[in-house]
Amino acid sequence: MRASLSLALLLSVAGCFPKVEPVDPVDVPDTPDATGTPDATGTEVSETVAFRWTEDLGELDLDGDLAGQPMRSTEVAGWESRTMRAMNRGGRGPTGGGGYRGDVLEDSLGLDDYDAAPMAVSGTASVRKGGARRTAREAAPPVPAAAEELMALGYVEAGDVGGGGSTGRISDRRVPMPVAQPSLKAGTTDDNADFDGWLGYVADWGARSDIAGWADTLDVTGRRFVQVLDDAGRPIPDARVSVLDPATETVVWAGRAYGDGRVPLYPQLKVPGRDLPIAGDAPEGGWLVQAATADGAVQTVRWDGESEELDLGVDSRGLEAGAPVPVDVCFIIDTTGSMGDEIDRIKGTLLSVTDKLRADASQGVDLRYGAVLYRDIGDEYVTRKHAFTTDLHGFDQALQTISAGGGGDGPESLNQGLAVGVAGMDWREGAARVAFVIADAQPHMDYQEDVTYGRAAAAAAHRGIRVHTVAASGLDDRGSYAFRQIAQLTRGQFIYIEYGSAAASAADHGVTGPTKSNNLDDIVYGRVRAEIDGWGKDGTMKVARR
Repeated sequence: MRASLSLALLLSVAGCFPKVEPVDPVDVPDTPDATGTPDATGTEVSETVAFRWTEDLGELDLDGDLAGQPMRSTEVAGWESRTMRAMNRGGRGPTGGGGYRGDVLEDSLGLDDYDAAPMAVSGTASVRKGGARRTAREAAPPVPAAAEELMALGYVEAGDVGGGGSTGRISDRRVPMPVAQPSLKAGTTDDNADFDGWLGYVADWGARSDIAGWADTLDVTGRRFVQVLDDAGRPIPDARVSVLDPATETVVWAGRAYGDGRVPLYPQLKVPGRDLPIAGDAPEGGWLVQAATADGAVQTVRWDGESEELDLGVDSRGLEAGAPVPVDVCFIIDTTGSMGDEIDRIKGTLLSVTDKLRADASQGVDLRYGAVLYRDIGDEYVTRKHAFTTDLHGFDQALQTISAGGGGDGPESLNQGLAVGVAGMDWREGAARVAFVIADAQPHMDYQEDVTYGRAAAAAAHRGIRVHTVAASGLDDRGSYAFRQIAQLTRGQFIYIEYGSAAASAADHGVTGPTKSNNLDDIVYGRVRAEIDGWGKDGTMKVARR
């Protein structure tokens, strides 16, 4: 059988022999002995196993309630906002108080009936992080809140805005560029490259009393990789890989391959907030591991999981030679008031990156941009997203409308921002998918019915979305822990803006392994460029762990 022979050849040159047993494609007995009966080895005869896949691991509940209150949606000028009324955050810890009240905003506005209130409330003025009291402003004027914000910033005029409800129209005249700012310096580290060091960090920081209970517990011990290769031994990006329990043929883990054809498998990972199957230790006889490619090729093998990586050969033609590399890039940005001192410089970074990538797009890269902004409950919006677009100039204009406001109690709704970025954006199949989370505050872990960052990160890994996290100034230890977990689980990198020496900045986030320093512009651009340059390219384990 061609697929089995291809697999055997690949394993013979690998130097490290994962113990795999291809599953026979038809129900036939083993080679008979002289009597015509199966030989004495007792090898179980295998039947064809149809490819099994589940979307459950990648689904996130974005339409349900948050902290016991419904979310409302409105769309203005290409941005779709999700809002809800303010809450009393009296309970400070994950188990603290349950002190959520829905009457805070209504009281401050003199509103008796929330349903009669405007769909959006203007954001508060910027406040410093660390508990500064939030004060609600007057109810939104007749024009949409997002349009009001654009007018306040001088990007549009009143005549450019259509009145009424959620259907404002913004003119398409050119948005002014921000005043040039010096590039931010940043450091970066790869917790997958120093995996043993990462496990040590998790053991030390995860046990701290100031972090335990404020973070998801993500057990990544025993990490494995499955790499899908075509009939020429080349990696197949975006191949679908399923790991099955052979006793029931149910899927216990599934994921899409990153650009190097690899899917990470975390056998001990328990996905937060969901009663999902867990792979656990390999059962007696091994897992059934399946791979399926876009051209319909399927291969199933049996794997005992003892090696760090399984190379799974599939009878597929792989990528089309010379085809443009499709890339989807999503920026997930904290826009609360504490980001006010950095938001313009970060916008400058993103504009520099989009400018460089625009040149790449003109040379055959199939590039799309999207963005998700997030604040917190009671702010002008909880999340605000801009759908993926190939109009890079228009996206630059959209970036100029971003401003900081709201927040004020320390943690923010990063959970919601990440969940929308992962499951609320229209990511393409067959594309390199990369996201950047840029924030300076830890996530709220005390909101009922929230989709926690660990759940969203697991969904990103399932969907083959690589998430790089960028720590702005003021990110505390809880935030550093969460940010590094997100990046590690999704094979991303942890990036931190440097203030003071590079060593001191790394130490602030508990980084002790190898680091690199550069301009933030170049780091972000380099991560996107790595997706393009590494698409369908074979790599060493060092590359696999980046």
